[in-house]
Amino acid sequence: MSIPLVSSTAANAEGSQIIGTINGVIQSINSQTLQVATSPTSLRNIVIGGDFNTNLWQRGTTFTAITNATTYTADRFYAIGGASSSISVSKQTTSDPLGFGAKLRFGRAAANADLTAITLNYIVASEDVFQMQGLPFVLSFYAQAGANFSAAANTLGITVTTGTTADEGNSAYNAGTWTGTAAVSLIGSTGTAATGVTLTGTWARYAVAGVIPAAALEVGFTLKYTPVGTAGASDFFEVAGVQLEVAPQGGVQPTPFERRPLQLERQLQQRYTQVISDAVSASSQQVIAQGGMASSTTVATIALPIAVPFRAVPVITYPTGAVGGLVFRNPLNTLSSTLVLTQALTSTAISVTAQGTSTTPVLGAAAPVALVTVGGGGTGITMSAEL
Repeated sequence: MSIPLVSSTAANAEGSQIIGTINGVIQSINSQTLQVATSPTSLRNIVIGGDFNTNLWQRGTTFTAITNATTYTADRFYAIGGASSSISVSKQTTSDPLGFGAKLRFGRAAANADLTAITLNYIVASEDVFQMQGLPFVLSFYAQAGANFSAAANTLGITVTTGTTADEGNSAYNAGTWTGTAAVSLIGSTGTAATGVTLTGTWARYAVAGVIPAAALEVGFTLKYTPVGTAGASDFFEVAGVQLEVAPQGGVQPTPFERRPLQLERQLQQRYTQVISDAVSASSQQVIAQGGMASSTTVATIALPIAVPFRAVPVITYPTGAVGGLVFRNPLNTLSSTLVLTQALTSTAISVTAQGTSTTPVLGAAAPVALVTVGGGGTGITMSAEL
């Protein structure tokens, strides 16, 4: 939009000049508005859930006694150690570093004496690796050490690993058996070789850089430390603002941490995990799903609610048994305590069906049913398409 110009004469020269100035201002405003409207975000951060305030923490916010079994904690991040490790992971509120309302705390349980390296891991899905092939990257995060952080020289180790087959998953990653597995050579912010960073008791931002091989189809990174001695009460490190990006102009310095729109961030996490949970008291019941149907007097099925399509067909886990588990309820609001959830049938990444069976007739054929919890206490269904 602009104001039409008029012919400049001795009589209207001043007015014509004013109109020209106004049009210049209008053009500047339009240009700035267009730039803001078309470029709200560059979507450069490949890590999903790296802000632990907007991370959904769907599986819970406190995890203890983690050993050598892969244990997902904050969404998309998992912990693993040795058979005698005792890893604790928790969500902690924070006002520092500025701009982050929560942080992830990772470390050994007090008095644990196991000296096996303990690790916090993240695997990038192959669909997000293509944009990195053959390119330099920067991995960055904010971190600080707890008062009893026991790593030698306060070193937090960092590894970035690639493979040449799509989405081989965490088991092979943990074992170092990805097809074509290769450790990426890392350099620090000064351009020298780096295998880790030295933490202090004060928050700081750290970064390492490297180049992803052109043939890579999977990428994983690990933050880890090897404990020394017996753990004190604060043998941990804390981390916030984890970002992985294609290196700007091939440099080694990270760009400012990127925050995606909250709804987009939520949906990205839900492509990997969705939890239908019950957080009511032990004496209460909560409806997990409605709209089911009894196909006979001993079998009922119900479709579970799906927020967004999964990345892949999810693995379903759920509590069993009539006490503390999930059972079907008939239209008269009567619990069919013997008709318990026994199977989760998954046909696609957008359809999950729960099925319950009973050895004795407990429902009328074609009767509508709901799936409810019995006993409360946090029971629920976890649908995971994690790597």
